[in-house]
Amino acid sequence: MKIEDHELLPCPFCGGEAKMLRAAFENEEIAAKYANCVGIRCTKCLVSTIPLSEEDAVKLWNTRALVISVDLAKDK
Repeated sequence: MKIEDHELLPCPFCGGEAKMLRAAFENEEIAAKYANCVGIRCTKCLVSTIPLSEEDAVKLWNTRALVISVDLAKDK
């Protein structure tokens, strides 16, 4: 699967567009270790994932916490 084939949700923090990027390292030993890894970064606020496999990076980025709204202001 090509990088552009993955569907990425908007940034969970700012709603910005997400882009998948290949990991790049100057150190050859580290570069070899992470050769097949990608990171996902918001183009607006620049928050990003750690380098992972494409599948794991997409799963991590697209995971959203369940938010439960509780109205604490109500009188009982």
